[in-house]
Amino acid sequence: MVAPSSIPPSFYRALDLRERIALPGAERAWHGDDDAVLGALRLERHRGLPGFDGPADYEQRLTTLGLDLDGALALFSESDDSLAQRATSVPEWAEVICQAYGGDRALRFEGDALSAVATPLVDHAIEAVTAEARRLSAEAQRVPFDPQTVATVMLSRLGNELGTMLDRTLVLEMHVARLERRLSGETGSARFRSYLQRLAEPGTMMAIFDEYPVLARVLGTHTQQAIAAGSSC
Repeated sequence: MVAPSSIPPSFYRALDLRERIALPGAERAWHGDDDAVLGALRLERHRGLPGFDGPADYEQRLTTLGLDLDGALALFSESDDSLAQRATSVPEWAEVICQAYGGDRALRFEGDALSAVATPLVDHAIEAVTAEARRLSAEAQRVPFDPQTVATVMLSRLGNELGTMLDRTLVLEMHVARLERRLSGETGSARFRSYLQRLAEPGTMMAIFDEYPVLARVLGTHTQQAIAAGSSC
């Protein structure tokens, strides 16, 4: 289990409106002193998402949540720390991310492509599915799979799927690191290897997820779904 105190407060920024309302102390958001300017920007961005058919439709959707525009603005204005304080448990996707990338150890990447950065999540999924396969094998006299290898087979595409989700953000961060002269090497390939080495350093990926909490949620959720699918087959 991951302690709530070990979850970056920014991760709670990835909660949707329904989840924010469900947290205890929601009324605190309505009367806080948080950043209304930032909240207004988030509200406008949210209103512009696909699926809303104009302002009237958006306000109707808010009504189904028991909100009006002022209530939505208050929730979008709430600080990360305030959300974290209201949370009573760690989201499962956040727990997956912290178990895979947290701690003070250097990460192990397999390969020299950006998709290799997903290795800790793949390892986490393989460990979870293997544990379930062994449990089923111990309970049943006969199972139609090898408990030692089934996870690797079932999750053979997970690394590429997660890598695709990571690519755009990691490429952006690599260019930022290059412009800030934080990469070593005289050639492009050498600087790329330097970038992968930096990503493997303790805390680097968690710092990226701190900046991109929605990406963390997408990756953690997809890994959870892969574990569930691999454990049910």
